[in-house]
Amino acid sequence: MQVIDASGLEIISTTTTLSNLIHLNIQHNNRGDEGMKHLINSSTLTQLKVINVGNNKIGPEGFQSFAQRKLLLNHLTYLHLGNNNGGDEGIIAFSQG
Repeated sequence: MQVIDASGLEIISTTTTLSNLIHLNIQHNNRGDEGMKHLINSSTLTQLKVINVGNNKIGPEGFQSFAQRKLLLNHLTYLHLGNNNGGDEGIIAFSQG
């Protein structure tokens, strides 16, 4: 299995040819909160309907970042955050974001 590192996530998040991407599955990459910042702050990936970031060691900060990034969530119909490290704190942060 190939793992996408932080620079790979940055490329995915900024490449304009992916601006119509609707399904992104980057599970099992162990990128954590820091690695997810590229995805969360992307101004290119605004058409995503499905995001699977399960098993990426995302903590409460990452959960909150997803919730606060309304542009990213505009068209979203499915977000998989399972098997991360959000815990109760992350779920609360996500629900209040």
